[in-house]
Amino acid sequence: MPTRASNTAILQLSGSLGDWSFDREISDATVLAAMGRFSDPGEGVESLIGMGARALSAASATFDVGTLRTEIERALNQTAEAFDHVNTQVKGAVGEDGPLAAAMAKYRADLCAVLTEAISKQSDPTMPGSLLSRIQAVVKDFGEALARERRETTTELQTMSKEHSAAIAKALQELTNTLAANRATAAERERGPGKGWDFEELVAREVAAIAGAHGDLAEHTGATPGVAITNRGRARRGDVTCTILQRDGVRLVVEAMDREKGRATADAIVDELSEAMGNRGAQAAIAVLASSDNNLMPGRHYAQLRPGLWAVVLDKEQPSPIALNAAYCVARQAALAAMDPSSDVDFDALAAGIEEVNGKLKLLGVIRTYLKNIATGQEQAWNALTKFEHEVREATSRLLNSIVLQSDQAGAA
Repeated sequence: MPTRASNTAILQLSGSLGDWSFDREISDATVLAAMGRFSDPGEGVESLIGMGARALSAASATFDVGTLRTEIERALNQTAEAFDHVNTQVKGAVGEDGPLAAAMAKYRADLCAVLTEAISKQSDPTMPGSLLSRIQAVVKDFGEALARERRETTTELQTMSKEHSAAIAKALQELTNTLAANRATAAERERGPGKGWDFEELVAREVAAIAGAHGDLAEHTGATPGVAITNRGRARRGDVTCTILQRDGVRLVVEAMDREKGRATADAIVDELSEAMGNRGAQAAIAVLASSDNNLMPGRHYAQLRPGLWAVVLDKEQPSPIALNAAYCVARQAALAAMDPSSDVDFDALAAGIEEVNGKLKLLGVIRTYLKNIATGQEQAWNALTKFEHEVREATSRLLNSIVLQSDQAGAA
């Protein structure tokens, strides 16, 4: 195989053929010049050996080898010259100085000239029908129409403002006086017993006041463990425990229930009151609900669930202890009777009287609802009217300022 030696003037060949092997160095200038025509030495060796073989064959057939070599060299030179000519022609056509570049430059210059002329004509305001002259005409018409609308709008707003300002001011003053009175009433109501307390604390305060009037002892035991044992330890059921006449062993228990409408069922409340009685060692129990808006107390304020178990409503928004006071009296007597069977209390007559009171409490609840709705409606009307007045004043001020500013600018122009 051919190898390139460090001395480029020598061609080294080594290889084998059958049982023969050879290792030769060739320094013949003609051979080396012929090899220089090939980019791959292996291809050059193969081509030269082939041509030599054909020349040898031709020589054996009486052909002139020198003539063959001359013809081959002439053909190679003509081919190279043809490629050089083609390369020169291509470069001349597409180069920077060629005819194609000159034609493109001419077309570009012509196009720029046409576009420049068209734009110049359309932007000339003195030329009739040009784009700029038409735009200026439209802007002028629009400015005149806008100026007329500003003058008319200013006159109408001034007239409307004079006609309605007095009426609006009078209505606002009347509403302000009415709402001031309602706010004073609401503020007085906010200072009532339910303000600042959660429902359980409210119930504990009301029960303590009622128990104290009877000489009983009321304790807030909602956070204190009782005697019952659950899987989580000692139970805490029973928010307020009252000892009747401060006699140990005679008790009634009160459970505060501020819960969702669907959870206020008779069975659930009876179970909780029974647990509270067992946990606090009581003979009677009262459930105090925060609202009558539920399935157990629909519109009522007082109900007996079972013997020794009662339910009442103490509205957490507008607390009235009337129903709780009545239930406490009945439950108190029931607890005493449970410890003293000889008691001669007529519970049937007492229950009838309580039902009569319950009917009166329904009417009281309706009246309170009406009053609450009236106060809420007045408050909402006042807020909406105040917001409306503020927005109208701001909008009018912005519009008038804009009109004055634009009129001044138009006059200056």
